Amino acid sequence: EIFHPKENYPVKYDILFMGNMGYPPNINAVMFLANDILPLVIKQKPHIRLLVAGVQAPARVKKLQSANIDVIEHFENISDSIAVSKIMLAPMLLSIGLQNKIIQAMAMKKPCIVSKISNNAIKAPHPQAILEAETAEEFAAGILDLLDNEIKAKQIGEAGYRYVTEHFSWPAQTKLLSGLFSRSGL
Repeated sequence: EIFHPKENYPVKYDILFMGNMGYPPNINAVMFLANDILPLVIKQKPHIRLLVAGVQAPARVKKLQSANIDVIEHFENISDSIAVSKIMLAPMLLSIGLQNKIIQAMAMKKPCIVSKISNNAIKAPHPQAILEAETAEEFAAGILDLLDNEIKAKQIGEAGYRYVTEHFSWPAQTKLLSGLFSRSGL
């Protein structure tokens, strides 16, 4: 219920990465973002702002704090980190299972750029409801494209919202579960 579009929220960041920063795949992803992807974007947009939001940030993540990067460990409500950002990134190099952070951002109508393995469990249609990228260059190109094309960013955000509502909302999950029970004879 806390992950819903917040239309009139003041947007302060261009890009968001969120997650438990004590989790090694999240640390790897944020280091890839800060060291490989962001420098490519800064060449075109020197004032780009990245928010790294998540608890238990180790020293190497905290050291990323700079003119272009804010590292914030505590939000009263993590949905606020999504609300204040334009684009959600999940450049996961390692991924196991469902990436809730992506579903949460999509539920708030934020366009997401993710690695293919991050989208494996979600199966959101690329490029309609989510953008997939693998290399730093692909991620940077996607970020620049969405920042320069607000209409496209909004369309992907809307399509992502519809996809999550149809596949991951409580009514959708209840319907899926009821179907499984009826097929098993329970």
